Amino acid sequence: MAELYGVDVRTINEPIRKIYADNELPESATVRNFRIVQIGGCREVLANVGHISAELIKTHAESEWEKYRIVQDRLYTSDFDSFFQLEERAADKEKGGEQ
Repeated sequence: MAELYGVDVRTINEPIRKIYADNELPESATVRNFRIVQIGGCREVLANVGHISAELIKTHAESEWEKYRIVQDRLYTSDFDSFFQLEERAADKEKGGEQ
């Protein structure tokens, strides 16, 4: 919501917390409980982790994206990198032949 209205997250959170504190609205009416999969022994178990903040979700998504990007970087070799790898191998072979 903060991003939608172009304001700081605290601008949104403070009034919502006051609504909960004043018992105008129960937190369960506006906060969704998320469930995640955890490995328990040799089977996957759904665990109820309660509500998750948008900031935590954003952090998790960014870390997952970073992991994905690292894997993709390892899988993909550009033509430029390939050229230098070939040059290094050729230089290594020449050094090996000189000794």
